[in-house]
Amino acid sequence: MVRRLMLLLPLLLTALPAAAGSANFEGNADLLVGWRGMRDDTAWGEYRDQSAIALQADFGERHFPLNAEVGVHFGVDSARVAGRDVTSTTDELSLGAVWSPWKSRLLRPYLGAGGALVHARVETVVAGDIVSDADETGAWYVHTGLIVSIGRHINVGGDVRMLRGGDLMLFGGTADADYLQVTALAGYSWGKAAAPARVRREPRDARAMRNPVSRGPDREGAAPVGF
Repeated sequence: MVRRLMLLLPLLLTALPAAAGSANFEGNADLLVGWRGMRDDTAWGEYRDQSAIALQADFGERHFPLNAEVGVHFGVDSARVAGRDVTSTTDELSLGAVWSPWKSRLLRPYLGAGGALVHARVETVVAGDIVSDADETGAWYVHTGLIVSIGRHINVGGDVRMLRGGDLMLFGGTADADYLQVTALAGYSWGKAAAPARVRREPRDARAMRNPVSRGPDREGAAPVGF
């Protein structure tokens, strides 16, 4: 089910810039790459440290600090256990909201939370045959990070994400889907308001030159008004 729903995400990401094309909407689409550590050492064992990659997007009203966000997250790790190669994968589809109070700043901290559907799979080879088990669960997540804006369209930064509340059944045993994830991000931003321009204060001498009346009478021979 999770993987089927993931097929809808590219369509959503394609539609976001068009929807955000109105004057009042803005959004971000970011690629995240890094590390994911599964919390349950007993269940995940030697393949608990997964490589993580994700695609995450958010969109909302330009001057409102809360955006809706959607994302797909993948984790994979392989290890040799008891003489066999074992591969673990976790796929996740998430939907939530992200709070970013300074959308038009150079540095943009944010905080997000929501719900997720997680699909986990463990696979190995026994006597030449592939043996695997998989399960799905619901969970909740929270994440935070910092985005640095390069111009009005380029994002770079980092993200820390935590998922909790997911219970799985794999090979007859229970396992937590919980993890901690640390990633770097890069992406594209659209619809951002331009940063307010700085007003350059004119030197006092220049103002006086443009307004000679304000300087008072000329002390070197200027005749008083009326003569």
